[in-house]
Formats: sequence, C-alpha cells, structure tokens
Amino acid sequence: MINVQRFAAGAPITKGCNRPGYTGQYCEFPICESFNPKSNPEQYLRDEGYVIDLTDLGNCTRVHKIIVDETMYDIHIEVQSLENVSPQLIIIDSQGYIGTPDRIVQEDDRFVAVFNSLPFGAYTVQPSAASLNSRCILTTTAQTTLTISGGFQTDDRDRNDFPNENAGAHQFNSILLTLNGGRAPSTLKTVSVVGPDNYVLRPRVLDKRYGCQYEFYFDSLFCYNRGSYALIVEGIDFFGNLFRRVAPFECVIQPGPSTPSVPPTTPVPTNPTSCANGGVLLEADGNTTCACQDHWTGYDCSQALVVANLQFDRSYLSRFHLVLFNNKRIILSKQYSSINDFDRDFELRATQSTDTVGNCNDDVLGALAAALVDVSLTQGSTVYVITDALADDYSAEIEGIIQMNSFWRATINFVVVHAGPNSKCTVDLTDPGFRAFDDVANRFGGLAWYIDDDNKVYDVLYGHMNSIMYKSQLMLTLDREECSKGLGKVVQIENTAETIVFISRGRDFHLDVTSPDGTSVKPRTVVKEGTFTVMRWSTPLAGTYMVKASSDAPSAACSLRAYQASKQSLSLNPQTEAYWAITTGVDTDGMMYQPLAGMDNHPVFHIEDFGDDVDHAFAFLNMYAVRNSVEQEFNLRNDQGFYVQRAGVMTCFNYVPTPSAPTECQNGGVKYNGTCLCVSHYEGEHCQNLICENGGTSVFGTCQCPVGWTGPFCVYPQCSESGPLPSYGYHVDMAFLVEVTPKGVDQINFIQPMLPEIMRDISAQHRDWIDRVVLVGYDSKGVVGMVDSPITNLNKFYNTLTAWANSKPEETMNCRVQIWQALDMLLNGRKDGDKKRSLPHRSIINIIEASLPDQDRDGSLIYSTSEELLERRAITNVFESKDWNAENGFPCGGKNEDFFFLDKIARRGDGLIYTLGNEDLGNALRMIPTLFSSSIVYKYFADDCAHVNNIYFPIDAYTQTLTAVVFGSKASIGLRKRDPGNGYYYTFPDEGRIDILKDDRNLVVEYRNPCDNDWEPVSQSCMYYSKTVEKNYDDALALCESMGGFMADDLTDTKNDWLSFVLGGKQGWLGLHYVNGEWLFLEANGNTMAPPPHMNKWITGQAPADDSKGACAYTYNGLWYPMTCEREYVVICQKHMYDHQNLPSSIADDDLSPGYYYLVIQTDINAPYRGCEVEIRVQSDLNIEYGFVDGLRRDSPHPVANVDSNDNRVVSSVSLGQAKAQNSFLQYVQLRTSDPTSTLLEAATFSYRLGCTYEFVSQEVNCDLTNGTDFSVVLIGEDDTGNTFQRYSTSLCSNWYDCKNGGVYSNGQCLCTDYYAVHCDDNSRAYFTNDEKALVLVLEKSSNTADAIKNIADSLHLLVQFMWDRHQGWIDKYMVLTFTMDGRIEELDVYYYPDQFAQYLLQLSNEARALPGGCQMPIWKAMDSLFDSPNSQYLKGSEVLLVSAAAPMDVDKAAINSVMEKFDIQTPIVDFLHIETAQCAIDDWAKDLSGFTTFLSTTGGIFFRVQSPQVALSVLDFVPTRYAAQRLSFSDPFNCKNNDIYVQINTDSDACFPVVYGSGYSVTSGFPHASQVFFGFIQNYNYIDTPKPYAVYGAVNFPVFYIYELEGQEIPTETLYTARMTRMSIDGEVEESYTSDVDPREGCSYNYIGKAFTCVRENDVITLSVSGVDSYNQPFTRQTTTYCKIDAKNTQKIFTNITNIKEALELASSMQPAYIATYILKNVVNFVAVGCCPTFDSDHNCTGGIVSVPWLLLESFFCTGQTFASVILMGWLLFNHPRLHRNLMHLWGYSAPLSSVIDVSSIAPIKSEGDVYFGMLHKLWT
Repeated sequence: MINVQRFAAGAPITKGCNRPGYTGQYCEFPICESFNPKSNPEQYLRDEGYVIDLTDLGNCTRVHKIIVDETMYDIHIEVQSLENVSPQLIIIDSQGYIGTPDRIVQEDDRFVAVFNSLPFGAYTVQPSAASLNSRCILTTTAQTTLTISGGFQTDDRDRNDFPNENAGAHQFNSILLTLNGGRAPSTLKTVSVVGPDNYVLRPRVLDKRYGCQYEFYFDSLFCYNRGSYALIVEGIDFFGNLFRRVAPFECVIQPGPSTPSVPPTTPVPTNPTSCANGGVLLEADGNTTCACQDHWTGYDCSQALVVANLQFDRSYLSRFHLVLFNNKRIILSKQYSSINDFDRDFELRATQSTDTVGNCNDDVLGALAAALVDVSLTQGSTVYVITDALADDYSAEIEGIIQMNSFWRATINFVVVHAGPNSKCTVDLTDPGFRAFDDVANRFGGLAWYIDDDNKVYDVLYGHMNSIMYKSQLMLTLDREECSKGLGKVVQIENTAETIVFISRGRDFHLDVTSPDGTSVKPRTVVKEGTFTVMRWSTPLAGTYMVKASSDAPSAACSLRAYQASKQSLSLNPQTEAYWAITTGVDTDGMMYQPLAGMDNHPVFHIEDFGDDVDHAFAFLNMYAVRNSVEQEFNLRNDQGFYVQRAGVMTCFNYVPTPSAPTECQNGGVKYNGTCLCVSHYEGEHCQNLICENGGTSVFGTCQCPVGWTGPFCVYPQCSESGPLPSYGYHVDMAFLVEVTPKGVDQINFIQPMLPEIMRDISAQHRDWIDRVVLVGYDSKGVVGMVDSPITNLNKFYNTLTAWANSKPEETMNCRVQIWQALDMLLNGRKDGDKKRSLPHRSIINIIEASLPDQDRDGSLIYSTSEELLERRAITNVFESKDWNAENGFPCGGKNEDFFFLDKIARRGDGLIYTLGNEDLGNALRMIPTLFSSSIVYKYFADDCAHVNNIYFPIDAYTQTLTAVVFGSKASIGLRKRDPGNGYYYTFPDEGRIDILKDDRNLVVEYRNPCDNDWEPVSQSCMYYSKTVEKNYDDALALCESMGGFMADDLTDTKNDWLSFVLGGKQGWLGLHYVNGEWLFLEANGNTMAPPPHMNKWITGQAPADDSKGACAYTYNGLWYPMTCEREYVVICQKHMYDHQNLPSSIADDDLSPGYYYLVIQTDINAPYRGCEVEIRVQSDLNIEYGFVDGLRRDSPHPVANVDSNDNRVVSSVSLGQAKAQNSFLQYVQLRTSDPTSTLLEAATFSYRLGCTYEFVSQEVNCDLTNGTDFSVVLIGEDDTGNTFQRYSTSLCSNWYDCKNGGVYSNGQCLCTDYYAVHCDDNSRAYFTNDEKALVLVLEKSSNTADAIKNIADSLHLLVQFMWDRHQGWIDKYMVLTFTMDGRIEELDVYYYPDQFAQYLLQLSNEARALPGGCQMPIWKAMDSLFDSPNSQYLKGSEVLLVSAAAPMDVDKAAINSVMEKFDIQTPIVDFLHIETAQCAIDDWAKDLSGFTTFLSTTGGIFFRVQSPQVALSVLDFVPTRYAAQRLSFSDPFNCKNNDIYVQINTDSDACFPVVYGSGYSVTSGFPHASQVFFGFIQNYNYIDTPKPYAVYGAVNFPVFYIYELEGQEIPTETLYTARMTRMSIDGEVEESYTSDVDPREGCSYNYIGKAFTCVRENDVITLSVSGVDSYNQPFTRQTTTYCKIDAKNTQKIFTNITNIKEALELASSMQPAYIATYILKNVVNFVAVGCCPTFDSDHNCTGGIVSVPWLLLESFFCTGQTFASVILMGWLLFNHPRLHRNLMHLWGYSAPLSSVIDVSSIAPIKSEGDVYFGMLHKLWT
C-alpha cells in the first residue's frame, strides 16, 4: 500500500504562469535572475577566423559534408593527420562540380584549401591520404558576421545569465548560448558535443529563455573526465538556410567538499589517477577518489562484487534481500551485499525458526510490497516469494505492487509449498489467494506454481534460477485459459543464441517445437515437478521455430515462458537487449512505463548491443490482450537477416504509475547530488507524491478531478457538451453567380466551353465534396434567375447557362449590376419544398462580373451578406472582367474603390478578386477543382518585388497540389525545395509545374506530383493509352478502374485534339454509354454526367435517340459513334492528378514531399508599380476547422471573436479527410494584421481538451489589439509524420451572441432546438396600454371645412360620452393643429376639458370662414409639424383625425420619409376624414391621394369620405371604434370586383367594424376583452427587444409581437403560431410573399418572433398578418401595414452632423470681425499704457510720458481695458453662436434658419464639429 503523505492542487490553467522566475503556459520558459549586459561576439575568434565545422574523420578517406552560409568568406578547409601521410582534399557542391581553391597550403601532415568565397549551400569534402588507416581531423574556419557566444553554468543552471568559459568536470552543466549578427527570424536550433568522452552524440534541441543575454540553453551536460571538447551548434539564418558554428571548451575540476573516510586496517592504495569500469574520478583538496558504478568496488573501481556459491559471473549479482513474514507481520526485511551474509541469515532465521503458528491465508502480497519498498532493485532483477499460505490481501496490495514494480520490471515468481501434515491447509489452485499469485506473476513475466513435496523445493528453485538468471531475455509469453486444443506461437532465435529455456506450468502439458529446417526438437527436461516443468537445449539453429503448447486435460489452463540464455558462461558475445517504455506523443521520449487507458499509447524501444548496421534494420511489434494484461513481442531484424525477438507484459492504467521503487527516485525523477529531481506533477523526497492540477485531489495515487477537468493530472479541460460536428469542407454546395448583360454574355460564352471539364474535375475530386450546384444570373435591375441542381444531374444548369449565352439582353446606361441582391438570393432565396435551403458551411462561391457592383447606400445589405458569408466560411472568389480600352482597366470609368466590398468578402472567404480579360477567364476557372480540401499556407505582400523576393513556407506530408497566386506586373516565379540531407534548396522539377493563368497582372501556377509512369499529363488530368491494348467496353472499364482511373471523356477541344492525335486513325472507347434513355459519361466516383448541349460531337450532329446501334460510344477522328459494347477498341483511361486515396509523402520523396520550400518571385523592374501580392495554397487531406469561443470549455465556435469578451480563445479540430486526425496536432496560433505589414498582434499556444468536438484550445487572445479591423489567423502544427503544417484564414472581432441549449448561431439569430426559445439580451420593459391617450384633430382651416369644424364642436360632448362608454380611461386630453392654404401651421395646443376644447373649435370655425381653401393643401407639412411639436410626446397610441377637403399638395417619397422618421415604436392611428365638395372632385386613387392613403395604412388608419352635413354623424359613429382596434383584414385596393373577404372573429371580440372607402375595404375588430397584438421589427439579431415600427431596407429583419389583454393581464393560453406577409412596391407592384412560423422568446417584452426576411427594395409596403389561438382555442388574426425604409437613426445622425458642421462654419465666420475688433481694442490699451509710462521714478510713478500718472492708476486702467475687450468678445460669440442666436430669434418671434450659402457637400468624410470649427478658424485668421 502506498501512503501519500501530502496532497497538492494546482491553480487552474491560465495564460499566465504562477511560478516565480518562469513564464509560459506551463512555466516552461525560465526567466534570468539578472540580465548580463555583456556578450563578446568575437569570443571564439581564432587566427584563421571562426571555427565553422570540426569532426574526427576516423580515417583520412571518410567523406564529410560541410555547410557554407551567406555570411562566410575567407574560408579555410583543413585536413590534419596524426602521421605524415600527405593528406589532401577536394570539395564538391550539390550539383557535382568540384571547387577550385584560391590558394592551398600543403605539408606532410596537413592540407589547407582556402577559398575567398563560396556560394551558400552544402558541400561534400572528400579527403585522401597515402595511408588508408591514418586518423585525420577536418576543420573548417572562416570570417563571418554570424557568430555565437556562450559558456557553461553549474549553479541555478537555467536562470543564471553569467556563463563560465569552461564546463565543470564530474557535475551537470547548462550550455548557455546567444547568436550575434543574426536578423530575425534567425535562431539557434541544436547543440552537440565532440570530445574524448562524448555523451551528446546526437544534436539536442536548444531551449529558450527570456530576460537573458544568453537566451538559448541546454540542460544538462555531464563531463565525466577532464579534457578538451567542442560544441557543434546549428541554427537557421534569416533565409531559412542551415548554418553551423563550433565553440571549443575545456572540462575542468571545480573545488568541492571533502568526504571524510575511515582509515582501513590494512594499507590500501590511495589517490587513484583513473577509475576503471565507468567510475568517476573526483578531486578535492589535492586528493582523488573514485565514485564507482553498480557492481564494482575498490579504490579504482576494479574489484567486482561477487557471488559466493552460484556459478555465475561474479559481477552479475551484487545485492541480495531477505524478507521474512508470518501471521500478518514482517519479521525481517534486510539487504545484503554479500551472498555469504545472506546465506548465513537465511539459514539462521528461516531454517531454524521455532515459530509454528500460522494460518492458511496470510498477508503474502504485503510482504512482497515491503520487499519492493525496502530493496534497491535494478532492471531485470528476480524476486521469489516462497510461502505455504495463500494471499488474502490482493485488493489492498495489488495496485501498489504493480505501481512500484513498473520501472524495475523485476520478474516475480511464487513458489507455494506444502503446508505440512498438521496445518490442515489444502492448496486449491482455483482459490482466489492462489489466483492472486498467478495474476501478479503474469503481469511481470513470472510464474506461480505449487510443490506438494517438500523435498523437491530445492530442486525446483535451483533449476529455475540456474536456467534463467544469467544473461537471459524473455522471448515469448503464453498464458491461456484453455490449452486442450493446442496453441501455437512463433519464436525467432537469432544467430548469437547459446541456450533456449522453456518454463511451463500446466496439467498434462506437452510442448512440440519445430525447427527452421522442419525437424522436431526435443528439449531436455531439467526439472519436472507436478505442473511445473523446465526444459532446455543448447546451440540451437538460428531461425524461426514453431512452438505448440497443448494439454490432455480438458479445459486446462497453461502458461509458457521462453528465454534465451547463456548458461553459466563467461561468454564475451554481447547479447541484444530491448528496453521498452510508453509515450502518448510520437515527438516525446518514453516517460511512462505502463500504458494509459483511453489515451493514444505508443510503445517505444531502446536497443543495446545491436550493432552498427542500422540501414538494414526492420522491426515490427505483436501485441495480445490476455486477462488483465497485454503481452507484446518485439521483433528486430539484425544485419545477418535474423530476427531478434524480445517479449514483455504491460498493464493498462488509468493514471501514470510510479516508474521506480520507492527507495529511489520515483515517477521519472533523477537523483543528483543525493536529491531527487522530480518530473512535472510529482514532488517529495522520492518524487512519490502526486500533484493534481486545477483543484484535483490525489486518492491512492490517482487524481480525482473536479468537474470540468480530466486526465492523469487534471490538466485537460473537459467540455460539458460537445459542439456541432465540423464538416471539414465535405457535402458543400458550389455557386456560380454570372452577369446576364451584353458584357456578361460575352463572359458566359468564354467560360461555357471550359465548364464541362471543370465540373467533371470538381466531381472527380471526391464524391462527398459537392452536393449541389447553384447558378444565379443577375443584371442591373436585380436577379434574372436561379437554378439549383444536384451535382449528379447538371442538365438544367447547362441548359440555363446556354440560354443566357444565347440571349441578347438590352444595353443600358447603368454600369452597375445588382451583385448584392444576387448574393442575398443565394443565401436566403433557395427553397427545398416549403423550407429554406441554407448554404452549407465552407461552400464555394464563384462571382463572375463584367460591370461595376451596385452601391448599397447604407451598407446594410453589404454588411449582412458579408457577415453571413463569414459565418458560413464560404470560399469566395471574384472574377472581374478587365476592359483593355479603359483607363483604369474597368468599365464605365470604374476604380479599385468600386470593388472594395467585393474584395473584402473575397478575402474574408479565404479567396481573392481576379481582374482579367475574358480570354483568360476559362483558364482562371481551372483553379476551382483545386479548392477541394484546400487551405492557405502563406500570404505575402511587398512594395518592391522587382528585386528577387524569397518566400519561405512549410508543406505537410498530405499535400498533393501547391498553388501560387501572384498579383504583380509581369511576375515570374520558381519553386525551391529543401534537401533534408544537406539543407540545400534545389529547383522543383518542371514536369510538376502547370501554368494555369498568366497575363500582365495575374500569375497562377500549380505544382503537383507528376503523373505515374505510363500516364501522360493533359491539362490537370493524367491519361493512359496503348494502341496495342484493345478490349471490349466492360473489360476496358475494369482495366481503367484497376489502375485507379476511369474511361476517358471528351469534354474540351484540347482533349478532343489529344485523343485524335494519340489514336492516329484508330477507334478508342470513351466512357460514354446509354443508360435509362440518355447518354452519360461515367465519372471516377461512380457518378454520371450528361454531355452538355454545346459539346455535340456525334457523327450525325445529334445524340442517337436510342441504343439500337449500340449502348457504348467510341471516338474516331474527333467524332463520336455509337457501337455495341462487345466490340474491341483501344483503351483510353483517365484520372485526375489529385488522388483522395493518396498516402502521405516521405520527406525523402523526389516529388511534392513534405518539408520547407521557398518561392522565388520577381516582377517587372520597369513597371509603374513594382510590388506584388502572393497567396500560396495547398490541396491536402489535412484539414483544420477553427472558430472562436469565450470560455475554456465552450465547444460551439463562432467564426469571429467576441469583441465584448476578455476570454476569446481559438478552438480547432484537425482531420485527415473526413475523419479526425489521431496523431496530428496544433501547436500555435498567431493573429496578424491583414495589411501588407502582416504585423504580429497576438500569439498563443494550443493545448488538448477532452470530450470536445474541437479538441484543441488556445490561450486567450486579445481583441483590443486588432483595432476593429480584419486580421489573419495563422494556425501552426505538426502532422502525424512529424512535418510542420501552417494554415492562414481571415477573421475579425465583432459582436456575437451565445446560443444556449444547443442552439446554433447563424446570420444574426439563434436557431433553437425543440423546446427551447430565444432569450433576449436585455428586456426593453416596454409599457403596453390603451389608456390616457389623446384625441388629436388636424384641421384644414378654410371656408371648405368651416361647417365641418362647427359640426364637430356641436357634437363634441356626445362624442366624449360615446368614448367614455367605450372605455373610461381611454381619452384624457384633446389636441388640435390647424393648417391653411398659405402654409401657416398653428402650434399643437392641448386641452384637458371638453368644454374648453369645444369653445376653441367654434372659434376656429368662425376664423376659417374668412380663409380661402383649395383642392390641394400642405397636408404633409401639417403632419410633419404635428410630430415636431413639443407636445408630440402625447401622440403615442392616440387617435389622430385629419379633417380636410383637399388632397396633399406636396406628396413625394422625401415627404413620406420625413414624416416616417419621426414616428416612434407606438405610433398614433391616423385617420383621414375627407369632406367632399363640388369644387374639388378628387378621384379615389389620384396619385397624391393614393400615396397618402398608403401612409395612413402604415399607421393602422383609413381614409373615408363624407359630405359636410354628415361630418358629425360620421365622427360619432367612427371615432369610438378606434379604441384598441385591431385590423383583421385589408382588401387589395386595385382589385375589388367580387372581392370576398373572410375574417376570423375570436371568442372575446364583441364588435366588428367593416369600413368601405372608395374601392377599398377594411375590417377591424373592437373587443374590450379580446387580445390585442402589438407589432414591431428588429434587425440583424433575434435577441434584441427594442423594435422599430418599420422594417429596415438592407438589413435582416425579424417581426416581433406582443399579445396584450385590455386589463393588462397576459393570458398564457393565448398563442401565436404563424405569420404571413405580402409585399408591394410603393408603385403598386406586388412582390414575393412571406410565410413564417412564430416562435416564443424568453425574457423579452415582445415575446414572439418570426423568421428573418429582407426587404426587396426601399419603400416597399409590407402588410403583415399574424395568427394564433385564444384562450378558448379559437383562431384569430391581426394585421398591420408598414414600410421598408432606411434606418432613421443613421439618417438623423448624418443630418445632425451636417447641422453641426454648418453651425461650426457660421460660428467660425462670425468670429472674424469680433476677433479683429478685440485685437484693435487691446492694442489701443497697450499703446496708452506704454505712452503714459515709459519709465518709473523712485515712488513708482510714471515719468517721461504724455501725462504723469501713478502706476496703480495706470495698472487699473490696463486691467479694466483688457477685461472689457474680453467681455465684448465673449458677448459677441454668445450672441452670434448659431444655435443660441436662432433660439433668441425664435423667442423674439423671428426665424433664424441655418445658413444656406455654406456648402458642406465637399466635406468628405464628415468630420466632427470641433474639427471643422478649428479648421475654419485657421483658414479665416491666416
């Protein structure tokens, strides 16, 4: 049992490190205690320069490679021999050319080749000498500006910044280094050490420190002996090339504490000069001693620890341990270094024991655990447990035993002996106590057996020990529950084996062994006792043996162990040893000694004494699950071709077990100076205590993690709910948006011939890539049409495109086309039955445009479209036509600014905008198929590319296509690939290059793996043919499919010409056959494609109508012929260059293999602009899906970061194809500006999480650093082959909403799952009431309406009574506003008493009789003044009755907008009572009147006519019905013949009011108890609760509703369920309807919401109906009408800015005379003061002036004058400030409008008032 003494809990993982002196997410980076300001760049400078390379060649003919970097010159390459053998050398570059030295130095023992300079790269040095056996040293020196400095430190090694020049002998040292003269990103990478005792043979990675002069370090180097050594340091320079530097040093003795010793009784030698057998020489105070390794002793470590009795090598056994136990107590646990002492105690204490008390069961395993705790084991030790009792402590001790023995892996054997006649104990092998022994033994390769004869114990034990305990390795394990049927296994015996031993346990057991030559082998039986058997045979034949174990006993279990041994021999033949461990990552060393359950475990092996020839080594591993363990067999082929087989047993753990015995450093700790240095997450004297992070608790060696954390140490965050599954770019749609104008038709005709092959290539990439293809046509007016077809049937797609290509659209003067409407149609207009069809995530959009994009005035449609495309991460490319005759290359004088927003959505969609001629458009579209599984790996901008620019980037092992897109004048590029062997870059072969597009501005080049042998490249396909291979159709198809291809198609003129050429007059099969009534091409993925209409190459001019002449087709001389499929023709096969079944490339492959590349780019030096933009994409199976979350455990990522969050993190998932990658991982994420500087804004590291769809999560990233602009997201990681990958994408920081309960955020709304509703961010707490309203009369004041006004006044008291009867609290105030023919508007007056109101109306009637009237009056102006009045606050929800005999005289859209902008959320109801007169016969639907009627409908009001005598009766009947009125229906005013209207009257309605006016008809409902619905519209986000009374044009709108009951109580059983909308333009054109479900919302005042919609055009009239059921389950419908209009807030903001600017300009202009007057007045005061007082006398009186005055008087005059001037200036400013001035004029009865002569239209962009004010002052005063 392990007793954990204390527990530790770490703080939650954060971006910051809480450990003082360290930084990084896991405190992995040391911070120096103090910074060393000194560094000597010339520290390692020698006479000939700096040592670049140093190596011991061994003999003078060994070839060596050196690296020359760009900074090196005056290069000396010297070979020095130890003898006079006249050495020489030559150097050879990577192209095989021999270099010629500028001078040489030749002597008998050395040769020096001197080069003034050499091109950078790798060189092979080939030395030679007169003797082949002579030893030579090769040294390279040079002058260079790229140097290193450094040294060593033994104290606080990782944080000390003051290195010593030499290393300390016999202790650990840190190597500290810095790089001098290197420009970032130059860096040091690795260090190795050469010298007499080389313990750093291979290069070790240098770690990074911060706050240090010497920022690179390696910990640790141990110098065993004094002497001269050298550091070999390698790094990467600015250009990504490898460089090497050498730093010589010494290992010297540093003083240490002396160690007292006891003088020996006999003199022994002292002060050794050297130590044998690996001992370490220590020196202190002038004395030397040896610290000996295990198994050795003596003053110089030359004496072996020996075993007295056993006949083994005396150095084999060094320690012995004896544990005696009985009756649940430990009697003795003692260690011995002498076998004699062990034997004596064993005999004395065990054999002479008189203790006769004992039980049949005992704490046997507890005694074993005590032995493991007390003994200092070594690897491969053997433990024997001898007992007559069975274990009863299995559950308590098994975990500790397995944990403690996991490191030593000591073989544990149990020998159960007969208990004696008096014990009354019987041994049952099925007893749990014996099964416990069996389980422990099996887990560590041992056995448990029972001996019922006490006299045989010695024979069995000695036979076992004598067979396996010397130079033995376990080769095979076999444990089976049943052996009766026989079980066979293979044993591999290498050529060095001397003895094979089989140890078995089983009843009636048989062992049959067959040798490699087929003969049967009969091993000699050494021991056989009961079920236990030991067999052995010597000098076996090397090779493969078949071993069969069987038993004659039914259902008998058996166990078998096979060992290779050198029995009792002092053989000098080294035997191969295999040591294994476990790691969870392929890039980390084996830090665990047992595998972890639920994790990716990688067994790793270390081989000893295998030999030097590793080139022919081959290894494989077999693993078998047996009982509670896993058996593994490791097989390694040696240089003679024989296999070395080693076996082991492992146990899966839920935590990391202790990898060493408790007496030593456990859990991976390392002892140094008597102290255990613990690995991460362990502490304690022996590193025995487990540290659990993030609040976890250690329980019995296992971390019990709190909620949200998991893993062995609670370091992995755990998602509470997994997020949506990523698509990884599969099952997406592809859209083509084409312009259908005269110029657009030209484009269509250019791309149409190319599209069939492009679509075929698209389909050939992967059958799960594209599901549907969408074609959208658009022109200057809007969307022409849309086709939505499955990829498997594109007939409609081709037919529509052909129809548009053949159309002749009219020429228009409008150069702008409605591309934003086309995109909106693609995103929101697709239908799947009655449902909307959404564009899948990572779909492909291709915009093909010949004109200029339309200008969305307020940007709302651009914003919503761009946001939705970004949310869907649609890859968007724009192909814009270039007008070669235009000045800027664009039609209609267009500029780059016209395409700003298109360029923005393209870049946000990881695409680009291409400007090119029509003749190049078809070629450009050839890039589209490579967008499958495509990602950006690098972006590059430069202002000067006329000089060569090198762009470095990594390629992963799954890349098949590399595409370089270059924008630059006449650009040229070349690809260089790095040779992994020498680090030199060479040119990528031309056969892998395909130039897709090339003109003066654009260059697109693909680099691919070349076609296989016997396949020929044609465009982007590989073609196979052989004139000698002729087969029938079915056999031809089978042949093509067997080669990974399909039968050829004939879809382009290029392909047609190639087929005619290679066939040379012969017939060849096409993949074209007749199926289900049509001719179809068979594609690679099993899909079919009909030949497009324009690709008609049939011999008869049209496709055969049936298959009467044959169901298959062949090509002959470029034409197609039908033929029976049994005929034999030439086979022609085809396959795309991209293969989705491609295996990862090796770094040594000569094609597009993984590694580092660079692109060489250069543009025209004579071009006006010499810059360039480069984008590099790869087509790779390695895909990354990423997004942003605002919490460590969130797993539903957003496409953008949350600008309101401080916890933004990037989450990612990595896949290979459609499946998650198991061994590829992400390391870093960078946020970089998307401008040409690509400035690094933020960087973070990734860590792993569990239970999450997006398994990688980064540290926090800061949105504040992005300044609200787009940025690049750079993801960096390592694929499963160890190669770096990099991915670029674009994102931004924006507002977003987090959807709860599995809801998905899309296009501003949360799409909720069933049973969940949208929750508002902030309840507006809107107040809904019909009480305390006003009756407002807007009266025409003229003779035409005088009688009507009098009639209303006379009947007012009766009207008030009727309104009171309707609802007592409805009307509590009365208001009136009048207007006259001349445009005078009287102020809106308020009356609270009906009598006063009636008297005022009578007064107005009398005044009106004297005023003229007209058939048109300023009604719109009156309405505008109504809402401008200070008393307009009372208008919300009130009844406004307009009384006039005229029609509006000023109706236009501007007037409508002016009035609408002043409405609030609860607008008044405006009704128009029109008085008919003989003078004004106004048609019902006259233009001026119909527009105003439409406005009335948007307020819920109506228009009706009466004659003057009927005014009072009409008012009395009509006005009371307006209380809480809800419109039920509204007829089509333009179609009223036989217009039947059906309305729904729900249970609580008590009145219905049909109103007929003109040709129209309206039905309203009045109901004191029935529910009332309030309407509104919110924009962009469905969780907002502050609606507008109108829909906003250019935004995404959501209708919202509230059900209100008159008494103010909500009725929960009333429900809204559907909404319908009709849309009509302001000119009367009926547009598309809208139907939506209505869903509830939570936490909102407007608690119901419909689905999103967008307005088709500005000023559309919307009639919205909503239906539901009342509390009695009766249906009802309510209706409203409103406008689609531009957001009034934006308009008001612009208006306010312009007003402020005008005021600022007026103020600046008015200050000029004030400033001049004040300036003159102040100067007059100064002149008077100086004139009166040029000098002072002794009494401080002024003298010598015009008058003599006291100074105090003059000082008072000066101050008073200055103050008076300032007061005048301030008064002038106050009075003349425009706003104050207008207010004063208004109070005095004058009008003071803003200046109309000041032009603000030229101010762009609109500045602040202060900016304009100070700018104008500066202009005027200067």
